[in-house]
Amino acid sequence: MSSIAISYGENGSVFCGLKSDGSHLVTCYGSNSAIIYGTPAHFPFIGLTAGDGFVCGLLMGSNQPYCWGSSGYIPMGVPQPMVKEAEYIEISAGDYHLCGLRKPLTGRHRNYSLVDCWGYNMTKNNVFDGQIQSISAGSEFNCGLLSQNRSVFVGVMRLVAIKFHACGIKSYDHGVICWGSIVKPSTPAPNGIKVYEIAAGNYFTCGILAEKSLLPVCWGLGFPSSLPLAVSPGLCKTTPCTPGSYEFNDDNAPCKSPNSHVCLPCRNGCPAEMYQKTECTLKSNRQCDYNCSSCYSTECFSNCSASYSDAAIGKKDERFWSLQLPVIIVEIGFAVFLVIVVSATATLYVRFRLRNCQCSEKEATSQKNKERGASFPKDNGKIRQDSDERKIRRAHMFSYEELERATNGFKEESLVGKGSFSCVYKGY
Repeated sequence: MSSIAISYGENGSVFCGLKSDGSHLVTCYGSNSAIIYGTPAHFPFIGLTAGDGFVCGLLMGSNQPYCWGSSGYIPMGVPQPMVKEAEYIEISAGDYHLCGLRKPLTGRHRNYSLVDCWGYNMTKNNVFDGQIQSISAGSEFNCGLLSQNRSVFVGVMRLVAIKFHACGIKSYDHGVICWGSIVKPSTPAPNGIKVYEIAAGNYFTCGILAEKSLLPVCWGLGFPSSLPLAVSPGLCKTTPCTPGSYEFNDDNAPCKSPNSHVCLPCRNGCPAEMYQKTECTLKSNRQCDYNCSSCYSTECFSNCSASYSDAAIGKKDERFWSLQLPVIIVEIGFAVFLVIVVSATATLYVRFRLRNCQCSEKEATSQKNKERGASFPKDNGKIRQDSDERKIRRAHMFSYEELERATNGFKEESLVGKGSFSCVYKGY
């Protein structure tokens, strides 16, 4: 049982996964219409499994299996006969059957395990001596992993297999490795990807990318290489993460309950070319980095070359700025000084020109007054003086005698204009 499952068969393949938004709802993509249209829209599931033409999920709350799709051997919905109030901790499906591991017994029966199965020649209740931790189904058989005497597959943290091939997740870097029969033209397992979970179909395999996207990527034959849906990276658990695993942390929590979380296995050490950068904690995975002094693979040499190149570029940039910064400062200072000098020069020049204009105007006015003084009698001095004062004060009152003298007795040659009620004369 996993957060993803792949159904196969003559009606087409379908990929199903629990949504990554914490709703525990299932989403499916593929060509089997019975599965696509039969997918329950409002049932939250703990985990999924699939077989030939059908998909099953373990319901939250009741802890009972629920199946959809099309199969002549597996009842759709909740499989029957069902033991009343039976609850399961895990389910696993083969080609034409489904098995469920019941919750552990207590009391004097605690050393026994119960496994219920439905399907082709397998519908029965099985009792086993010993505590079974998990179950896994093959095409026409089932296996149980006992809590005691647990077996270990060295170097692989998760393994999936079907009729023609098998794939596993590498324990030290979450990479993918596959072996078995290859049908041409098949796309090989991609290099450089890191996955959390994998599931296998007849001729292809899919995994959940370990990056933040959580999008499935598939390789093999007869299925798209990328799918437009994000799925949960693992199963939600209420128990704390055990040593050797860490809690998945992302902006979109994949678990609905605030007390549940997804535990992922930590890297199992570092390869020969790498050293441990940070150790595994309950909140983060173990981080490894390349030891550039002991490279023998092209990947290590490429990574170290890129690191050296970045370091060289950084040193080159640092040296460039150490040499160019004083020059730039001097250039900016000179530009500011030049602007100040030009501005001051322009200001002084404008003030000088304005002063010359004022002096020239005063000289012209003085010369004009002198010429007028020479052409008029001395008794006109008072009028000129009064005229200058009038220019300054802009308004002055003259007596009749002064106006008569200024216009030479109101002569006609002094007349400027005549109106209905007055005449305008120019005075000297």
